[in-house]
Amino acid sequence: MLAVIALVVAAVIVLRPGASGAPAGAVGTSAAGPAVGTAVGDRAPDFRLVDLAGKSVSRDSLRGRPAIVWFTASYCTPCQEGALALQRVLGRVGANDRVAVVMVFIDPGDPPAALTDWKARFGRPDWTIALAAGSIIRDYQVQDLDTKYLLDADGVIRTADDTPLQEGTWERDLRAVLGG
Repeated sequence: MLAVIALVVAAVIVLRPGASGAPAGAVGTSAAGPAVGTAVGDRAPDFRLVDLAGKSVSRDSLRGRPAIVWFTASYCTPCQEGALALQRVLGRVGANDRVAVVMVFIDPGDPPAALTDWKARFGRPDWTIALAAGSIIRDYQVQDLDTKYLLDADGVIRTADDTPLQEGTWERDLRAVLGG
């Protein structure tokens, strides 16, 4: 019986977060690159969505340029204000056509007409608007509306945020991802 208890204790110690010698929450890397996850430094989870025009978008289709993946709903007022603020930030850093913006609407009750109206009022013509599908909400660990991820050109998360968009912070982070 004592041997079984010792084995269980040893397994718990070995399998607990941070047991590898790295602090809990540390980003794992390998020869293949960053681990997949939702923390800054992780490779963003893959996803496959269809936008309002019927075109497919995935993490891999965004590869080669920075991207913002933003989880929202048509009625999220802080998200609406944040989208207008993001337009200002993108303009200031000269990144309107250099950063892909994917707005992922997580409320299945949002009709396509509401999303089209949202894009006309708060978005830009080049932004991708799509309803959440598959496991994207779980994979990105979305708990709240206004959850945003900034991915670099390799699909690695550089900013993870679920608070109203702070223009200064996003301007700094976008400049860093864009290399200037």
